[in-house]
Amino acid sequence: MIYSVPINEKRKGESQVYRHPDSRNGLTRSPEGINNLADFWDLSVQKFPKNKLIEDYTFSEVDAKVKSVGSWFLKQNHDKVFIYCKNCPEWTLTDLAAWNYGSIIIPLYDTLGNEAFDHILKLTEGTSLATLSDMSANLLKNLTRSKANIKTVIIFDHPFKI
Repeated sequence: MIYSVPINEKRKGESQVYRHPDSRNGLTRSPEGINNLADFWDLSVQKFPKNKLIEDYTFSEVDAKVKSVGSWFLKQNHDKVFIYCKNCPEWTLTDLAAWNYGSIIIPLYDTLGNEAFDHILKLTEGTSLATLSDMSANLLKNLTRSKANIKTVIIFDHPFKI
């Protein structure tokens, strides 16, 4: 099976541009009525409600949690949400909730040095942060040092449960 094909000639010092064979002559269009990621999410939940999405949880089960967390973000005016997590189901849930309800996600990685961590916190001016319980001690050290304007910290227990 072929997953990508070059669509241009290779230029000196550059790589070729590749696309899926079905998109060789242009990118595909979104389905009718799909204008953003939230629309795409709603369509996916509608089409695949019983399909597994995260671990053993279905689209419908995850959607219920996304609506709960996302509406809470909205009510609390959390328009910029930091995520300080490893790649995990909680990261995915927070991300889905944020973009379904218009919040901006700002990832913070535990591999960032102190200077980069502080710079991102100041530059983006977010006031809420989601993390895992096992990362909270390191986070507290970083927040104390950085004097960030974080007003709310959401701590997820791991493993993920709906």
